[in-house]
Amino acid sequence: MNKDLFIETIEKIKQQHLHDVKCSELLNQVYSNGFQANLMYENHLLMNQVIKILQVQMNDENGHHSWIEYFLWELDFGKKNKELQAFRQDNSVIDLSDAGKLYDYLTENIN
Repeated sequence: MNKDLFIETIEKIKQQHLHDVKCSELLNQVYSNGFQANLMYENHLLMNQVIKILQVQMNDENGHHSWIEYFLWELDFGKKNKELQAFRQDNSVIDLSDAGKLYDYLTENIN
């Protein structure tokens, strides 16, 4: 997978996630007793499959550990990179501040 397509795909996942959150916030205004996370419509089957395709293409299938999922969900698409820094075995920092840097890290570590 080339870098531009990878970055574009990550950006589309981010846009969809932000749209889903916005929709659940609006539904929460209508159903004020509802828990916002429960008001999100289910699109996890498609979202999980797109992420799986990225993982396979980028050789990021390591059991329960995925750099792509870490970037998306733990680092909030790179926004929390400074707070939740990841480190190489030599203790150097892995820059995961944006999708391009994630791509670079994944491609430098292809076996």
